[in-house]
Amino acid sequence: MDFKKAQRNKAKCGQLGELIVLSLLTEKAGKDKTNLPQHVSKTIGDGLGYDIIAYNKQNEKELIEVKTTTGPNVDGFYMSYNEKLVAKNNPINYKIYRVFDLDVHNLTAKIKILDGPFDDTNYDFLPETYKVITKS
Repeated sequence: MDFKKAQRNKAKCGQLGELIVLSLLTEKAGKDKTNLPQHVSKTIGDGLGYDIIAYNKQNEKELIEVKTTTGPNVDGFYMSYNEKLVAKNNPINYKIYRVFDLDVHNLTAKIKILDGPFDDTNYDFLPETYKVITKS
């Protein structure tokens, strides 16, 4: 398996999902006459815990994390520790846009919006990876 190629394809899929959501939010901002969304994962960096800052009808910030797959919407996706922490600290204005059935060639997809709070009451968080440190 060509792991570098697989990683590039995964990154391309994620970036495309972000651009689709950004376009949708930009169109919505025009209709609602709110501030335009900001693609902060590109302008600031990818470590913020969200990809886009958008604004609701009251012009309040919404922190948008985009999770993209070319497959169907299955109940499960990966979330970094930082994303979970930011979601926990922003229970009302953190949203996940689940982009699925992405067709890279036709630039079409389906989107499901998940609202917070992202806590153990509403979602199951299953640990899948661990950092291993050698004991001295």
